[in-house]
Amino acid sequence: PFDPGPVRDLSLIARRLHIARGLWESPLLAEFDARSQIALAQPRFTRALGAGPLHPDASVLLHFSDGSPALTRMPIGAGTFLLASFSPAIDCGDLGRHGVFVALVQSLVQQLGLSEQTPDAWMPGRPIELPLPTSDTSDASHADWAILGPEGRALDFTVLRRDESLLAVTRPAAPGLYHLTHQGSTVRTAAVNLDPRESDLTRIDPQALTSAFPPGTLAVTSTNPGIVAPLIESAGTPLWPTLILLALAALAMEMTLQILWKA
Repeated sequence: PFDPGPVRDLSLIARRLHIARGLWESPLLAEFDARSQIALAQPRFTRALGAGPLHPDASVLLHFSDGSPALTRMPIGAGTFLLASFSPAIDCGDLGRHGVFVALVQSLVQQLGLSEQTPDAWMPGRPIELPLPTSDTSDASHADWAILGPEGRALDFTVLRRDESLLAVTRPAAPGLYHLTHQGSTVRTAAVNLDPRESDLTRIDPQALTSAFPPGTLAVTSTNPGIVAPLIESAGTPLWPTLILLALAALAMEMTLQILWKA
């Protein structure tokens, strides 16, 4: 991404460097919400790698407080090369003492893994990438392009360059169909799905779930072997308390007959 320069010693500077801003719409930083961005700005750096001129194909993902690049990215063939100007070493700052460093590494490794983003991976809050179907990748004017949300309203988006193509990147707030349009005509459509965790009913108490519906309209079943009752009817009366009482009564009657027989 750039020619590395000498290591800068910032230990004698009163205001040490910190992460001031980032390219948060990049898929590499998709997991960093507003709270995570604030946490990433907390570590202070006493040593940082000097940076030379930025390569034309490189992009800066994270900036230091003095404007210098902290984390840069450059595509190489079908892969991506990342260069960090910071280190988690103790003599370079306190980054390694913050849990956000682990989150940053996990996010980068997850996004750089050998995986292909599919519509199933597009969920609210995560960036979606829509390739611009144009051969003129040098055109910097994108006024004719728009991304329309499920309600038909235009959304803010950022155009990023990846290899030889341009990508329109936006962060959807709700599930639905998102349309990439050019001069009013739809050229691409992306489906944003619900987060699977929102459909996980195992976290809800069965009684609380059935009470949210009219009586007699819902039956809750479970494949969890740890649950004794396989079926709970919201409008019915459970039989197991009655069966237990009958079993206890039969046991008491048997013990009484044994006592009378011995007498």
